[in-house]
Amino acid sequence: MTSTSNVPRYLFRVYSPGSDGLNSVAGFTSQAKQFDTNNLRTLSQLSRKDASSMLRDHVLWKSYKERNDDLLISFTSSFLFALQHSVRKINQCWRTTEQNCYICIIDTSKYPSGTFSWTVDLLNRYDLDGTQDPLLQHRFHEAEYLAQCDLTLVDGSSVHVSFGNLLSQGGLYEAIPELAEEIHRPMLWNRLREFRATWYQRVEPVTQREIQRAHRLAICFGGQWVPVIMIWALAIRARPEADALIEAEFEDGFYGEITTPFLFTGPTPVPPTLRELVEWERLMGTAYKAQQDAATGEAQAESGQASDGEDDEQLMGLAQLGL
Repeated sequence: MTSTSNVPRYLFRVYSPGSDGLNSVAGFTSQAKQFDTNNLRTLSQLSRKDASSMLRDHVLWKSYKERNDDLLISFTSSFLFALQHSVRKINQCWRTTEQNCYICIIDTSKYPSGTFSWTVDLLNRYDLDGTQDPLLQHRFHEAEYLAQCDLTLVDGSSVHVSFGNLLSQGGLYEAIPELAEEIHRPMLWNRLREFRATWYQRVEPVTQREIQRAHRLAICFGGQWVPVIMIWALAIRARPEADALIEAEFEDGFYGEITTPFLFTGPTPVPPTLRELVEWERLMGTAYKAQQDAATGEAQAESGQASDGEDDEQLMGLAQLGL
């Protein structure tokens, strides 16, 4: 499994009644455990041939048709992927509506190392690539991470929001109107490729209206997730270095809520094809620096006030001595 330092701080899972396995606010259970088809917990307990076959079927979305013993549970590092996946799922999947299609965000730092694996690492391990099937090309799976068997969610490590709530309360289609285009609703990877090809062609400074819409969307997730989702909503365009509105917003409004500027636990290269992740990390760095600068300024101001107070006391003492 992948070490924690190589797993993004935040992962997303999209699920509905039409999803494989069992999915709820308590956690996620694989197809294999749901149907009690084996007593296995990891791919490593299978023969290399069987593990490769299971991984292949899972990443090609064939498990629900061809097997009932899949150990794998999918997550994505891209909020944009999660949104478009939801749009497609509602359009294409049985028993799936805006009200019962959920996006869960997870703080992976709350879980032991090895809980999640990068799909590309597993594809490499089992010698799977585009020579066997075009859809096994690694570029299609750079945002995917996998858990195995089951995942019990740690208290305070996640939140679940329905797509319907993102629409009605969060104004999702106002923040990202391209998601509402009906002709593109059955699409996933090709639609994401279109977004990445068009949204980042030119630099666009953040506007006050975008800040307001991003905040409205993020409020649906609440609490600690607000700055994280706000940055995601703002990262759908190429932004200037040290964008002034982002600096002002996160200096004044979210002091102390951003704990790291990195997508991963520490500095780790982000695949350049995942343009929205690259932009998210850069904007989070701007917000983090704004908070750090504000904290430094406050500390210096407090130190200066304390020093002034000591000087005043010394002067009063000298005056009393007649000096």
